[in-house]
Amino acid sequence: MRRFLFKVYGFKLLEDFIPVYPIYIVMFTDHGLSPMDIALTFTAWSLSLILLELPSGVLADRYSRRKVMLFGMSLQILAMVTWMFYKTFWGF
Repeated sequence: MRRFLFKVYGFKLLEDFIPVYPIYIVMFTDHGLSPMDIALTFTAWSLSLILLELPSGVLADRYSRRKVMLFGMSLQILAMVTWMFYKTFWGF
């Protein structure tokens, strides 16, 4: 169990590496988003984290933590690919 928790904490540390967030702002600005668009993007991101925290925990308990984490990473990869191709506010 300790090895699993070590891996999970290591993954979360790298996934939510907060010093990278200012780079997102520079990238969004470079793609032409206004400060209001950037604020709305971060607000939507934060709300999705808050609203999906409990349901994802229930799914992890019901099925498998690994499967839920892989599903979440797959969605994150899909979001990154979307960012590469749709460089408008609605793409972000």
